[in-house]
Amino acid sequence: MQIESGWKTAGLLTDRLIDSLKQVAELHFSLAMATVQQANFATRQWMAAGQPQHFVPLAASQLESEVQRLLDYGYYLTGIASVTLVDMTKIAGSVAADTSNRMRELAEDADHAVPSGCKAADYIIRQLISLVGAACDELMKFAQYAART
Repeated sequence: MQIESGWKTAGLLTDRLIDSLKQVAELHFSLAMATVQQANFATRQWMAAGQPQHFVPLAASQLESEVQRLLDYGYYLTGIASVTLVDMTKIAGSVAADTSNRMRELAEDADHAVPSGCKAADYIIRQLISLVGAACDELMKFAQYAART
């Protein structure tokens, strides 16, 4: 069962990473196409300008469009990264919650097999499991908060 869970988790992570890499590749392809189109357009503008006094305003307008394209690229790349991070956090949170539940079940099973002299150790283990469960809950809350922002 643990091996199946591990494979399932690995599959989810791999699918998400492949999807993110596909989005980044599409973004780069789109940027390359836009750059070629912009270079073609800029070359035509420079050829049409003809007089030196037109070069400065032309260069300024071309610089503005290049800066805007870089800002857009950064925006989309950040969006891809943040969605990937949220999805990975959700997957990690679900794995942590599943592990916490398994640990809790094991502790309950061990409680029935523990001799009466080991109750202090049992109490400590239960407290640790409780802390792990609380940490998993906080991780899930963070993932949900990150998904909303």
